[in-house]
Amino acid sequence: MTLDYTDTEAIDANNFMPMILEELFKLHELKGIEVHFTIGEAIVALTAGWDADSVKLLVNVDLFSIAYMTPKRPHLLSMVLDRLIQNTKDTKHSLLKASGVWLFSFVQYCSHVTEVHQRLREAQASFMRLLSARDDMVQETASRGLTLVYEKGDEALRTQLVEDLVSAFTGNQTRMNVDQDTELFDAGALPTGDSQSVTSYKDIVNVASEVGDQTLIYKFMSLASNAATWSTRSAFGRFGLSNILSNTEVDPKLYPKLYRYRFDPNPNVQRSMNNIWKAMVKEPTAILNQHFDLIMEDLLKNIVGKEWRVREASCSAISDLIQGRKYSQYERYYSTLWVVSLKVIYDAKGSVRKAALDLCMVLSKTLIRTLENSSENTSTKAMMGQALEFLLSDKGTDSSVEDVKVFSTVMLLDICKKGGRNLRPYTPRLVPHLLGLLSTIEPDVVGYAYQRVSHDTKERIDKKRAALTNMR
Repeated sequence: MTLDYTDTEAIDANNFMPMILEELFKLHELKGIEVHFTIGEAIVALTAGWDADSVKLLVNVDLFSIAYMTPKRPHLLSMVLDRLIQNTKDTKHSLLKASGVWLFSFVQYCSHVTEVHQRLREAQASFMRLLSARDDMVQETASRGLTLVYEKGDEALRTQLVEDLVSAFTGNQTRMNVDQDTELFDAGALPTGDSQSVTSYKDIVNVASEVGDQTLIYKFMSLASNAATWSTRSAFGRFGLSNILSNTEVDPKLYPKLYRYRFDPNPNVQRSMNNIWKAMVKEPTAILNQHFDLIMEDLLKNIVGKEWRVREASCSAISDLIQGRKYSQYERYYSTLWVVSLKVIYDAKGSVRKAALDLCMVLSKTLIRTLENSSENTSTKAMMGQALEFLLSDKGTDSSVEDVKVFSTVMLLDICKKGGRNLRPYTPRLVPHLLGLLSTIEPDVVGYAYQRVSHDTKERIDKKRAALTNMR
């Protein structure tokens, strides 16, 4: 309505433009996303006038023939941009959502306007903040906003954006601005047992006060920050951000994290990281061969890390990494692989235990397959030798953990069946060790009876044991 005023009318209109804008800003509480795109276009039209592409697209006439084209209003334009950028730092979800959409409208329709173009870097930072939102629509708006900034920006801005993106999916924590009413968790995610749940910072403080443990505040906030970090990572790939990284030169230090994130338990993170891996790694086989040690060392470090999802991802990543590879490539890590996998096999988290068991099965099947298909070569002997050294130790068949002990015993018996001539150097150690294991395999009642029978009966029991050993 303000686009075809005469000069005098336009001056009068300028007096009530701030009032109109204020009314539009009050509409941030509306939930419909389509409404916010319409409001965004209205704010763009009021501030940028005929300089906005969205306004030009509304008419089917020669622009230069229009006598009264309202130009941009630089003061209002700068003021609105200031406000939108500031609002993306707010803790109120509805304001974040609306501000993200409205800022996207400015980048989409006014990136060529000086006042907007000069602030693309700030818009980029705002969209990066919105990536950590728990709302898919906000994440998608931020992702598409970043893509637009990349397309409209110069080379320096593109380089900075790539650095920000890489930092976002490889960093450990996401900075958060919170107040008492900031929603940190979805309703029901952390129930308190009284038909309510912890959702806001205020709830966290109340729970900590009730139980008399203020350290809970830090624990909950760490959990919320961690959730925001993974939420940011899940946005990659789902909304096309991986395309920005497709022509980026990769720092080799990123390969371990990129590879591990591909096996994250969260399907969204897993899918996103697979998309980034495909976009950034053009020759995966060559890259894995070239950086195998770097990746393996990172996985071995993180398989015993503090975060359960990292331990689980590391187990799955190692299983994938070693399958189909020559033993010589991971020989130096073989003993350590057995140690850490059987350590994680009794993790507190069920899904981590399963991933660790799967890794143990991969190690086991790889060795058995090698013994079945190989002759007496150096590689086979070395592989079996390392496995036996581990299995015959207190970390294997002599472990105090029952599940580890059973798995190691079954594994040892399989090696004895398939080892053939490769077992000869180990026979003096294997025979007494296997005989000693009989006491753990046979029923307790046999050992009890053995201590209370005559000498002749003991001899008969020993013969039966020997016969059973030969059968195995």
